[in-house]
Amino acid sequence: MATAVTRARRSLAAVPRLGQLTGGRARGMDVLRLAAATLVIVAHSYALTNHGEPLQRFGGPEFGDIAVAVFFAISGFLVTASWVSDPRLRSFVLRRALRILPGLWVVLLVTVAVGLVVTDLSPVSYLTSVSTWRYPLERAVVFSTRPDLPGVFTTNPYGAAVNGSLWTLPVEVTAYGATLILGVSGLLARRRSLVLLAVLALFAVQETAMRGTTSLGVTNAGSVLHWLVHFGLFYAVGALLFLYRERIPLSFALAAAALVVWLASFHSEALTVVGQLTLPYIVLVLGYRAPAAVDRVMRRIGDLSYGTYIYAFPVQQTIIHYDTHIGPVALIAATVPATYACAFLSWRLVEQPALRLRRRLTREPDGAPRAAVVPPSPAPAAGGSTG
Repeated sequence: MATAVTRARRSLAAVPRLGQLTGGRARGMDVLRLAAATLVIVAHSYALTNHGEPLQRFGGPEFGDIAVAVFFAISGFLVTASWVSDPRLRSFVLRRALRILPGLWVVLLVTVAVGLVVTDLSPVSYLTSVSTWRYPLERAVVFSTRPDLPGVFTTNPYGAAVNGSLWTLPVEVTAYGATLILGVSGLLARRRSLVLLAVLALFAVQETAMRGTTSLGVTNAGSVLHWLVHFGLFYAVGALLFLYRERIPLSFALAAAALVVWLASFHSEALTVVGQLTLPYIVLVLGYRAPAAVDRVMRRIGDLSYGTYIYAFPVQQTIIHYDTHIGPVALIAATVPATYACAFLSWRLVEQPALRLRRRLTREPDGAPRAAVVPPSPAPAAGGSTG
């Protein structure tokens, strides 16, 4: 027994630490984000056609919840790294704004144009309706989730929702704000133990006040506060993994064990917390230890994850508008290529130019890679982050 433990310790000691790899590109991060965005398509294909998801038969979470959790875990890690690598308020705000807003503004205008084609109203009534122009303005400025476009998708089985994916944006932006506050206060650089205590307190709040009845343990109320606590914990755990990166081994064996523990928590009240503690680690192992070939392919294609996420829902609702009896599998097959095409155009024509502008405004070098690269762990002699 002692020999086995000793071997396990030696094996674990030989595994690279997260801090050793974060000085280079996270080769699998782009494909993980695209996979998560595609999983959202799968989840919505079942919801929009009024079908139950297969995984829920085994007591597991919804596909969409898993996908959003992956997004928040990656964001927590990379956005925290972004602040640590460049702790300037103006630069941080520009980076976040130019990553989210240009693509969002364009998809809102495109959706209004699509609405003109599918609305039940006359073109004049649609274009002169206050609701038509409130839709892009409120979502672009305050990330409102209401109102939807007048007369659009009213006969669809799910209802008139135009872009149900955008509800996560206010939660994401709030998480960015929390990172900014912690960064400006110096907690991210010097007091990571206080950040750890804050995250533990957030877990306590969730367990005492936010417990509900959905598959991930979140209340059905659906308010921003509830979702902020729930998905904010995935974000926070991702941030902690960055702050303690020099101590975190990136082990496929540990990731597999974490996956087994998460699967074992299905049908239990521990599913929420277990997922919050295990999924971020699994994501980082896959992100940093992916084959180099994966990164080469994604570099050629571009980062289609955000475009896929923001275009998929209106694409799906448009397909259903013309075929209200379509099933979930057929909807997935029709949606994925159409959405990828929209995402490719969004990346090439909107998001990539915005990132180039960001580099000029924040004085990043022209050849600077995307956020899949984060600063390396500090050397012990330099002090680094203190507990």
